[in-house]
Amino acid sequence: MNTARNSLLPFVLVFVLLGIFFVMMERRIGNQSRNAHIIKVGNFGFDIESSSPAPKSDSVMSIANELLLRGKDSAAIDLLSGFVAQAPDSLRPSLWVQAGKILLQSDKDSLALIAFKNAVAGKNPPREANLWLAIAQNGNGTSGIDRLSRMLVLAPDNAAGWFRLGVLQRRGGDLESAAKSWRKALDIFPGFKDAQFNLAIMEMGKKNWKEAQQGFSDLVRAYPWKPEYHLNLAQCLSETGKRKEALAEYHRAIARRGGNYPEAWSGMAVVFRGLKLDDSARYALHRALDLRPE
Repeated sequence: MNTARNSLLPFVLVFVLLGIFFVMMERRIGNQSRNAHIIKVGNFGFDIESSSPAPKSDSVMSIANELLLRGKDSAAIDLLSGFVAQAPDSLRPSLWVQAGKILLQSDKDSLALIAFKNAVAGKNPPREANLWLAIAQNGNGTSGIDRLSRMLVLAPDNAAGWFRLGVLQRRGGDLESAAKSWRKALDIFPGFKDAQFNLAIMEMGKKNWKEAQQGFSDLVRAYPWKPEYHLNLAQCLSETGKRKEALAEYHRAIARRGGNYPEAWSGMAVVFRGLKLDDSARYALHRALDLRPE
């Protein structure tokens, strides 16, 4: 009896070892598959799809939109730029249009053009795909302005088209027309933050501080996580003599940048100097100088 058991023991050990080997291999393959589907954007890592052979475009767009909501525009643009440059076939036409809109508003013209071309070439593209492709193909300069203006006669409710027209007009030096186009975009879509931001910056350039302050106040209420909105609002408040309110906005801008915001520290130093708080002014100025690149 013992002899029979001893003769079976090597076979049992072999089966046990084989079982352990296959389990370990399965886990290793699973980990490799999972790691293969992590997209790195700056300091962010996203596991966008670990169960399929390739990342799903819906997940990429969801991540990009989440980054935009968090105020991390540059990370969202980097993610979309890399994804569009690869031109994956899995991206649905409607998502190509969505990606193209974001890229176009961020002055990524060539990548936006790729996105809209892929949208038009896809199966059952949305009706707006051809319109967006035409907008992206306008390019810069007077000819682009003329073509886009004619197109907006046919599609006057296209807020992004009016915004794009304003960008082209500003590049051509026609600031008055650019402002009118951005206001038209805001009339169509009141939440168009890029148009509102450009208008507020334009008012700052004209030293119309109260108008600029109103614009940035609206932006801060709608997007409180955007440090640049707090910075510009603080500058407007400082120019109109509201120094304590300006300090509060500079503090918020710095906090949202994790302390690394030399422009805000410089502005704070100016305000402290106006309040005759010399020690605080020197400290803020030193922080600004320490944070600026060599």
